[in-house]
Formats: sequence, structure tokens, C-alpha cells
Amino acid sequence: KQARAEEERARAEYAAAAASLEQARLNLEYTRVEAPISGRVRRALVTEGAFANQNEFTHLTTIEQIDPIYVRFSQPASQYSSLRRAVVSGLWKGVPLGEIKVRLLLSNGEEYPHSGRIIFSDMAVGPNTDTIEMRALFPNPDQELLPGAYVRVVFDRAVRDNVFVIPRDAVIRTAQGASVFVVGPEGVLEARPVRADTLNGREWLVSEGLRDGDRVAVSHTMSLRPGMKVRSAAARPQPHAQQ
Repeated sequence: KQARAEEERARAEYAAAAASLEQARLNLEYTRVEAPISGRVRRALVTEGAFANQNEFTHLTTIEQIDPIYVRFSQPASQYSSLRRAVVSGLWKGVPLGEIKVRLLLSNGEEYPHSGRIIFSDMAVGPNTDTIEMRALFPNPDQELLPGAYVRVVFDRAVRDNVFVIPRDAVIRTAQGASVFVVGPEGVLEARPVRADTLNGREWLVSEGLRDGDRVAVSHTMSLRPGMKVRSAAARPQPHAQQ
């Protein structure tokens, strides 16, 4: 009986020692804080030897991910909706949905040499700003971009085929729709219905109704009438006109 009691006492002491060892290992782990991400560590907010409360959150420092780096920005809801509809319908080419490329303009006006891509778009519109929060991911191998800096986000332009850009005053809009005056082979004016749904500055983007080689009257349109014979001349290009 005495030998069995000593054996049980020895087992109990061994279990207590094992528990103490495990507690010591756990306490040792509390002295090391491993970051879940890699990046650059900012200044320490807690000095060495200070007590960190186990029951409350203690802010030790902040780790900033530098390469790659995230850029957060807001896009007007109207522009985002128009772009999405155009991409889905196939009207715009060169901008695959979900892989929209973006560029950055730095605060000094120079363009950042690396392009990024959209990786997140919020599903809700901000009620106070009417914008959609978005996030892009950019490579930052030279650490030129720093957290907290302000930059301008530029979307790469898409290519839209079979679209004609004409001056705003050349389009006549009535209750029946939009139309332009086209000069025929004999110099006779013809009223041609067109589809002009997008106004880009001072030019209309005409997607239907015009063909290559058509000559459109761009001046004095309010005094023109179908069937009139005119003499056409090349219009002066405007500095802000886009092809």
C-alpha cells in the first residue's frame, strides 16, 4: 500500500510539473509578438518592460505593408454605373470587367511608373457623397509610395469603335430625337437622325446614324433646312477636340 501511495504521489507531482512547464512555455510565448503580415514597422508605442494588459487590447505598434501597397479612392456612382453597363454590353473594348487597370499621378504631377488593378469595389453607395469606395493594388518595389500619401487615380481609357465626335452645336435635338445635317454629293442638305447619348465636353459622341466620309454641317445649323444647297468647307479643328 505504501509503495502504491508513493507511486500515485509521484504521478501527481509529475503532472503538476508538466502543467508548470506548459504554463512557463505559454508565458514565454506572451513575450513574443509575431506579425501576421510582412512590411515596415513604425515607431513602438509601448516601451520594453512595460506591462501589456491581457484583458484589454494594447496597441504596440503599426506595421505598414509597402510592397504591394493598397490605394483607396472613391468613384462617382454615375460614372461607375455607366462604365459597368458599357463593359457588360460590349460597347467599350479594352477594359475587361474585374481587371480594370488604373494608373497613379503623384503629388508632383509625375506619373507613377507601375500600373495597378482594381481588386475591390464596395456594393453600396455612400449616401452623403454619392460615391462608391474602391481599392486598387499597386506594386511598390522602390518604396516610392508611402502610407498616408495622397495621389490621383487615373483609369486607362477604353477603345470605343464606330463612334464619331462632332461639335455640340451640330446636333439638333427635338422631341422626336437627335439629328444632324449631312451634305450630300450635290451639296444638298439631308436631315439624318442619329444617336448621340454621350456629351464629352463640347462634343457629342454619335454611335449611330453616321458613316465614314459623311460631311456634317457644324455651323449655322438653326438657319439650315433639308433640301438647301450649300457649299461646304473644312471646319477649323478645336484645341480640345478628341478623336
